[in-house]
Order: sequence, then C-alpha cells, then structure tokens
Amino acid sequence: MKAFHEQPTEAEAKARIYRRESETGLAFFANIDLRHSKAGNWRDTLLINMAGQYYPCCPQPDLTIGIASHTVPRVITVLLQDLISGLQVKHGNEWADVTPIPGALVVNIGDLLQIMSNDEYKSVDHRALANASQEPRMSVVVFYYPSDCESPFGPFSELKWQEKPVVYRQFKVGDYLKTFHTNELDGRSPKNYFRA
Repeated sequence: MKAFHEQPTEAEAKARIYRRESETGLAFFANIDLRHSKAGNWRDTLLINMAGQYYPCCPQPDLTIGIASHTVPRVITVLLQDLISGLQVKHGNEWADVTPIPGALVVNIGDLLQIMSNDEYKSVDHRALANASQEPRMSVVVFYYPSDCESPFGPFSELKWQEKPVVYRQFKVGDYLKTFHTNELDGRSPKNYFRA
C-alpha cells in the first residue's frame, strides 16, 4: 500500500483507477468529500471493498485534519492501524486518543447497526488527526454493509415493543448512502434524516 501511494500521482497505476465514484469496487481518490466539506482532508485512499488509508506527513497538522468527525454509514467497520497515533473517538464532549496496539483490530459500530438495533447499539463518532509524524501513517479499513441497497431497511421487527417505539422509519440503504455522500453533515450523522 505504501509503494502505491508514494508513486507520483500521474503514475499509470494511479491514473488508471482515479475516480470519485466507487461503484466499480476499485477506486483511487484524494479528498473524496471535497465538494461537500468545509475543509479538505489530508489523505489519499485506495478503495477495494476496503480502504487503504494513507496519511502523508503533514507540514502544518494544526491547520487541517486527517478526516473530519463522522459516524460510518455502514453496519460495522474493522480497522487495522499502524503504530502512528491519529485516531480519536468522541467520549461525551471530549475527544479521546485511540492508542494503537500492535496487531489489534478496532471495531466500530456503524449507523446501520444502530438503526437495525433500534438504538440499542450506538454508532461511534470518530475522526483522524492530520499526521504530524515524519513517517506516513497507514491503516486498512474494511466496511460491512448490506449488499442489497434497494430493499426496505430499518429496525429489526423483533426489537419493536411498546416500551420503546420504533426510532427509525423504513428506507433503502442506497438512499441512505446518497444522503451521506451528498449532504454537508457538519459532524451530524445521516441517520437523523431517517428517524420515524
């Protein structure tokens, strides 16, 4: 992954797959949410049904962010990070560092699992800081989400009871992903658009 990201941008391997859409299952892009964010993200991504995140050394990390605060529009994500710190999770109103542990996986609950569980499980708000180290920071993220984006989706019927009404309406996962990718969410999860 490091060798791929450190070749020149105009290199044939990068140029051939550079695109902002990921429908083909293979894409290389930089700053995918540039048109929708207030600030650019300092990272490049190689997407192959998983994301190989590459955070180059940032000359002024205090002026930018690696990736802005967000929850993930998936069921779960599994993250393998290198030993350079940068991941933070929101705990109350504070950001907490997630210190890398060699060989450990970080598993984040995504918005779709929160919706499926009718808010029994909560998606995690997280971000990555710009890379202040002298070495590039890398991580591999695998996203799990339903393969059928057109069927009705919502809380499991087994989790509906009188003491706790349904929190989310039925929707299509494709509509959910479109909301995530086309709205400036300002740190808000798109799941709020699908509340009952």
